Amino acid sequence: MKQSRRLVILTIIFTLTIVAGCSNKSTNAKDGKIELTFWSLFGGGDGEYMKAIIKDFNELQSEIVVKNVDLEFEEFYPKLMAAVTAGNGPDMAITHTSKLPELVNEGIVQELDSIADRIEFDWDQLNDNILSSAMIDGEHYAVPIDTHPYVMYFNKTILAEAGLLDEDGKPIFEESPEGFIDFTSTLQEKIADQQHVISMPYKLVYPYRLWWSFYHQLGGKDLIGNDLKTLLIDMDKAVEAADYMKGFYESNVFSPNMEPNDAAKSFQSGNAALLFDGVWTVGAFSETENLDFGVMSVPEVFNESATWGDSHTIILPIQNKPDEEREAAAMEFSKWVVDHGHDWAKAGHIPSKKGIADDADLKALPHRSEYIDVADIVAFPKTSPYNWTIQNEMIRHLDTVWAGAADPQEAIENAIKVLEKNMD
Repeated sequence: MKQSRRLVILTIIFTLTIVAGCSNKSTNAKDGKIELTFWSLFGGGDGEYMKAIIKDFNELQSEIVVKNVDLEFEEFYPKLMAAVTAGNGPDMAITHTSKLPELVNEGIVQELDSIADRIEFDWDQLNDNILSSAMIDGEHYAVPIDTHPYVMYFNKTILAEAGLLDEDGKPIFEESPEGFIDFTSTLQEKIADQQHVISMPYKLVYPYRLWWSFYHQLGGKDLIGNDLKTLLIDMDKAVEAADYMKGFYESNVFSPNMEPNDAAKSFQSGNAALLFDGVWTVGAFSETENLDFGVMSVPEVFNESATWGDSHTIILPIQNKPDEEREAAAMEFSKWVVDHGHDWAKAGHIPSKKGIADDADLKALPHRSEYIDVADIVAFPKTSPYNWTIQNEMIRHLDTVWAGAADPQEAIENAIKVLEKNMD
């Protein structure tokens, strides 16, 4: 079914609830301030840190009030698309960079360059790699506030006991396919029976993100062509990356039958030497007693430095009756969030603003300086509206590889067949 038909169905389902209360914005607050509605998808610690940023913004200036509306992640994008289509969208919303092209394609997001010019917003202040991921046809459609890449966490206590930690507190291994295998094999020999070498789930996005990282380290260039609608998978590299990872499952270096919700918990409890996960877990780990750990980029096992990553961005949804004053106010808030990246870094994410590595407040946060430079090597997907469609189908078929039910070549070929049919 084409995306436009899905959107119509979703609109029918959600419009009544959206109109009834989720948006409900007013032109001005009672005290004369401009009141803006901001939809976000943050839960847990992320949500609390964003609420604190909004609270500071509301209290430290006298012209704008931002009203935050939290939605569950699973319902966020369907409700956002339905609300905007029905003319009841918020003034601002969060979106992932990987989802942005689909929203632009559906006519949900407005272009920002003219609005940014009015408040003299400087796009050059943003990290080049992060910013380019949010540009479509040379135009800005979102203000990136971070990137949240995949990284490798390592338990210093376990590695030290295995003789695999150097005097600077870094893992000792050769960055090559064989070197990383030797490193994990040595760990497997030396760790306690109840401990895991690498806490890695056997399904869903977790192994996919590592596969994406290795695929790009091998020189793979996304999974879609420059026309942004034709599949263009480098089969040899895709198979090599999957086959490399399959070996870790077969040798039990990746934890056997590890459920997705248990991977981070295993590392946090001190029962795993290594964990591949996003930077969003660093806050919880830092507050865990007796967990001595470090963070680094996904090891450069193959030819290039690359890792999976996405970004949170602020968008201005299309309005039935555009209001230049409200648009400018929304951009002012976006600028505030960018300028206060050190506060957003408390959530673990890497702020989008250049020079953030030298920020004293960020340096005071534990571990952030260990991975701040990873922002420059994130392999973002191309700006295609099919990004999530491709990812979901690749995950479904690669899961059969990790389960031992298919070989990499067969699984990826099957994924391509399904995608070519669905994207036709």
